[in-house]
Amino acid sequence: MFVQDDTILVLAQRIRHSGDKLKVDAIGEADIEMEGDLVEVIQRFLQTAHLKTVYQMRKILWERHSMKDDDFDDMVFGLFDLGLMTTARHMGLTANKFAMNPPVAGLTFRTMADYRLIVERMKMDQDEGGALSKSDSQFDEVLGKRKSIRRLANTQVEERLVQQMIHAGYGAMESTMRILETEIPNRTIPSAGALYPCRLRALYKCDDEYKTFLLSHDGKRVIMQNDCVNTDDVDESFLQKGNRPVIFVISIDYEMATVKYGARGWQYALIEAGHIAQNLNLQAQQLDLALCEIGGFREDAISDVLNLQELEIPVLSIICGYEQKAPREKVRNDILFAYHGYGKIVPFVKCIDRDDRFHPYAYYASGFSVWAPEHRGYEEPTIPIGASADDQELATIKAVAEGVERFAAGIPNEPSYVGSANNAKSGYLHPVTLQMYAFGTQIPRDIKVFDPDHSHDWYAASQWGGQKQALVLGDFLFYPYVKDKENRIAFANSNGMAAYPTLEGSVRRAAYELLEREALLVWWHSGVRPPLVNEEKTTSLKSVISAWNEIGFNIRFLEISIEVPTVACVALNPASKVVVVSSASDLTIAQACKQALDEVARSLTLHGDTREISTPEEVIDMMDHMSYFWHGNEFEFADWWSSGTNEKAVVDDIASDKDALNQLVDAFEALWYVTYSIPEEIYGPQALTVTRVLLPGVTSLKFGYGEQDLGLPRCVALMKQCRERSSEKSPHAPPLVHPMA
Repeated sequence: MFVQDDTILVLAQRIRHSGDKLKVDAIGEADIEMEGDLVEVIQRFLQTAHLKTVYQMRKILWERHSMKDDDFDDMVFGLFDLGLMTTARHMGLTANKFAMNPPVAGLTFRTMADYRLIVERMKMDQDEGGALSKSDSQFDEVLGKRKSIRRLANTQVEERLVQQMIHAGYGAMESTMRILETEIPNRTIPSAGALYPCRLRALYKCDDEYKTFLLSHDGKRVIMQNDCVNTDDVDESFLQKGNRPVIFVISIDYEMATVKYGARGWQYALIEAGHIAQNLNLQAQQLDLALCEIGGFREDAISDVLNLQELEIPVLSIICGYEQKAPREKVRNDILFAYHGYGKIVPFVKCIDRDDRFHPYAYYASGFSVWAPEHRGYEEPTIPIGASADDQELATIKAVAEGVERFAAGIPNEPSYVGSANNAKSGYLHPVTLQMYAFGTQIPRDIKVFDPDHSHDWYAASQWGGQKQALVLGDFLFYPYVKDKENRIAFANSNGMAAYPTLEGSVRRAAYELLEREALLVWWHSGVRPPLVNEEKTTSLKSVISAWNEIGFNIRFLEISIEVPTVACVALNPASKVVVVSSASDLTIAQACKQALDEVARSLTLHGDTREISTPEEVIDMMDHMSYFWHGNEFEFADWWSSGTNEKAVVDDIASDKDALNQLVDAFEALWYVTYSIPEEIYGPQALTVTRVLLPGVTSLKFGYGEQDLGLPRCVALMKQCRERSSEKSPHAPPLVHPMA
């Protein structure tokens, strides 16, 4: 269940050890008691395992306690069941199991009903009351600038600014008040009963250590404590990575908070902590500092770092520094901060170096993203993702973008939603939600030209999956993957979708994905050979091609362009009859060749499925497609088809995303697309634009595995064009199954 490189997240709180007994607080349950021979081992695990991998802890406990693998697995399973620990991969399951609200995994609303309730409340608020009146004062300017900025530069903040922040947050003023014959200074915030039970500290980074500044009890002095804190100890106290030049920590003395007002005094103290945080926010704007409140920290760890007394409890941490503003890094960092890390849409990604003899890209990033709430509870708890690049960080970012795309595919934009294949009208994307990209049209522009009562927006398809269907424009993109015949579950796939920082880039990539797969499908089933790619386009790939040739694989590139630059890469092994085919589209043929070869190389390297699929009827999912060709089926046709022709290319390279969109408008008159809204109210500002493109009449590779409907008008017309371009017909019947890498 727990893989070796999975990251452990310790959820246990307040660990107390007495004799041979261990008492721990778990999620929703206090004072869980444990006893026996493993108490010492469990205590070490809970205190040291956070953010380590399963492999690292397995090794540590073996070296220190001679703990065997089976005993380790039993212990971890037990702690997981009790809610004392989980892993990055299983955080979503833990959140659902223990009804954590809000879920620790950062998966926002637990169900779509929760989200709809939030949206409805927001709409109600918008409809009520008049506009707020604002003044032109300097204070209003400060309020207008206030925002949370998590991405900080690794630059030291001047010490005097830190002291100014501390004074603004909780410091004493010159005015006083008299309580029981004693003059007590007023503070920058109010306090119930003038108890001032909060303490304000600042961890100030200096070189590789943190100094600790503490505001005195009377609020008049800032005390620098003697002991410096190790940076690693501070980093382990937080769930997310990042630069933290200054960390303000607000804690509450429980005894002082409750001495006068009892348990209600704790509520007053929390309100007081909020006043402190607000003052820090406003002072940061005045000093041109960036600031963000962080709730994801471990109370026990930060208490140890600051040497807090037993009844002093940290309640809020705030990071502060200068904003990171480097242009290229900003886009990359915005993407990583928005989506990648514990509690995000993409909790985990790892990047590996690849053997450059066999791979055109130096790095491959793989990981997983979480399901959108509508699709949780089905199949696996996460969705695998992966991407290649010559730059390690870029590979990670591309993998994260793919994860966001897969996640967004499960978020229905009202009033569009994904439903059952048996009820297309009520279960598929409604055309009224589409937007248009066309000449003289701003992006985006809402249109109302479709009406569900008009027949022209419906395409008739016969015997689709064995049933007659009425399909809305482009809705084959939403055809569900039926994993269980008795329990039909409709999943939205991400075909024809893209996530990219700009709208134009996202729309172009989504459209190209559709046209790339259409081109492969059309050329394959037309039964004629496409033209070979000019060798000049693959010059940079010669060393990789030669490496595969040396171990028995022939690598061929075919230009299958119809509307956009598209390439098919075919790998054949005559000895084993293995065939692997991949396709790619890009602005240039050379770029498409590199992408297609990368997908083929990845398939040849990673394929380990031993299922032998021998007939088209057995092909029901993506792995079956690969296995069908892997085991020698259709080798003769693939060998003949990929030998190609010397016909000249019909599509030129393209300079930019904008030029590409203009050419597509020439071909289709307009591009229809949907922009997916990952709710900013819950997920925060979005660094990527996620779109799904619908091209009327364009067929998709991913509909009805093994049951391709080749009767769509555009598909038939394009196959006819392919046959007219090539006079040589296939000596073999075109396969019923299309290739997929």
